[in-house]
Amino acid sequence: MKHLLSVFILFAAILISTVGYSQTFKPGVFGGIVGSQVGGDSYSGFNKLGVTFGGFVRYDLSNSWSAQFEIAYVQKGSRNNFSITENDPSQSAERFLMRLNYIEIPLLFKFDHRNFVYEGGLYYARMVGFYLEYFDGYSTSGPFNSLDDFNDRLRQTGQTKEMKDYDFGAMIGVGYKLTDNLLGSIRISNSLMAIKDFESGAKDFYPTSLRVGFTNTVLLGTFRYTFGEGDENPMPKKAE
Repeated sequence: MKHLLSVFILFAAILISTVGYSQTFKPGVFGGIVGSQVGGDSYSGFNKLGVTFGGFVRYDLSNSWSAQFEIAYVQKGSRNNFSITENDPSQSAERFLMRLNYIEIPLLFKFDHRNFVYEGGLYYARMVGFYLEYFDGYSTSGPFNSLDDFNDRLRQTGQTKEMKDYDFGAMIGVGYKLTDNLLGSIRISNSLMAIKDFESGAKDFYPTSLRVGFTNTVLLGTFRYTFGEGDENPMPKKAE
């Protein structure tokens, strides 16, 4: 929580410093919902719901192109709910819950075409919260309330590949301008580096795991408000 507060104080200072340069730099804020999964964990579906919020500064390169720097709090992870198959108990689903909370810093390039905005770029994220609990129908593993606790358990069980405290990946998205200032946006992001490498000899063919380890795959739906948008060309006053 201390790191989260420090990051947003820094970003607030950046936003304030750009107010005087609104003709070129456009600050804004956003918030929305997240659906996520972890490639490589054998569970499929965007079943882990979360939230995201943060701020951004956009720099206009031309009438159509811009670059955007963001700082966001993003809740990622994976979830699989336990269920029992009455006809065949051996097919019962396991309960699995992994919460991975990050401070994420994307750098995006955006292209405006009419009311649509197309965007793509890279992000770097630092983990600020971790939780994992697993139930296989017979016994429970966890809960692990910190990444250190989880990595300690991995070492105790002879595993050598620890869960990393960072995430690096790419994202693409599309948005629609609801007003001059308000944008509705949908994005998908995926890790380019494993957040945990597979143990020696382990393989996984889940598409987003890159076959080298566990990766975050995230769908984000947000509303984004840009301050000062549409103020460059005010309507002329009527002659009296």
